Amino acid sequence: MTYARSRLWLGISGVGLQVVAASAALWFALPHRLLRGVPAPVAIAATLACSVGLSLPSDVLGGYFLPRQHSRSQLRFASFLAGWLRGVLLQALVVGVCAGALLIAARWAGVWAGVACFAGLMLLLLAVQAAVAQMVGGLSPVKTAAAGVEEEDGTPDSVCDAAVRRPVGTMVLRSTDPGFVGGVAGLPGRERMVLPSVWLQELPPEVLSTERVRRHGVLATGARTRGLAVALAWNLLGFLLACHLPGASLADAPGLIQTGLWFTLWSFLGLLLLPSVNRPGVLEADRFALTQGISSAMLARTITCLDRLQDDEPARGRWVERIFHPIPSVESRVAAFSRKRSPYGGWQSARMALYLSWGCFGFLSRAVHCNAGRPELWVLFPGD
Repeated sequence: MTYARSRLWLGISGVGLQVVAASAALWFALPHRLLRGVPAPVAIAATLACSVGLSLPSDVLGGYFLPRQHSRSQLRFASFLAGWLRGVLLQALVVGVCAGALLIAARWAGVWAGVACFAGLMLLLLAVQAAVAQMVGGLSPVKTAAAGVEEEDGTPDSVCDAAVRRPVGTMVLRSTDPGFVGGVAGLPGRERMVLPSVWLQELPPEVLSTERVRRHGVLATGARTRGLAVALAWNLLGFLLACHLPGASLADAPGLIQTGLWFTLWSFLGLLLLPSVNRPGVLEADRFALTQGISSAMLARTITCLDRLQDDEPARGRWVERIFHPIPSVESRVAAFSRKRSPYGGWQSARMALYLSWGCFGFLSRAVHCNAGRPELWVLFPGD
């Protein structure tokens, strides 16, 4: 079995286990049965510990054994364990603080204050995304001057129109995981482009330049802003619905945990539906690069090169891609070059929804196939 397919089955089992556990806990009302009268910090910590325990087998397989088996990593188990422990503890701290904030807001002014607090928490998580990624993943910044990248990023005039010339700060991060691709982090209008340091060292300059044009394209076309809007709206709607389902409440810890379990089922539905919004956003960025003078051969070469650094699965079955993958395969993307219809989507909507779900426990955010056991990818998810 290929590395990509092994990770896919790992993700299916990991997400499935979390969803089954959440469903069972809801069916038997376990938060109310087991945690009634328990101090809120203890109840929240116990819930997070249970989630970590459920994800431990998938994390060890996905972060240590599978990469070693497929010659993707030579990381020693002690090093893996240290990075994983740092990641889960810091993520639990962030999630625990968010849970406490929801309780305080709801006790102060009711459920609608809790909903407003959740919206604010998501915006805060978005604003500090790059900093959280560094802490959780142990990513170290590289000075842009030393890396050969200007702080105020730009692209060559030959491939750049006025929309792309808006200054965008660049951050270069050092990662040990070859699947780390960085991305775009921050609130709209205050974004920073995040690049892996290994790209600057090992990618051909023309490949790196092409990908940077694409990254500018997700901003110039509005694809990233649309993706964020979809992710924020999806999570906010799910949280609002979860607050009004059986056993859910923001008045005490058991009710909040019950809300988080309902929200987990909503996030699972998002895993199935939001990729259909994300895939056109990827194709939109590809089309933008072509309109800026990048040749189709150069763009295809770039896509192939970056795919090899990740799961190295250039072709997939139609339904496998439609159900499980927010990023189209190399084959699908290259085939879209010649289509006359312009794609229009929300870039990284599916995976941003997972990161922003930390505002209400986010049990599924570490279980998906792309980042199971890989703390460096828990905040800045793999992408195109």
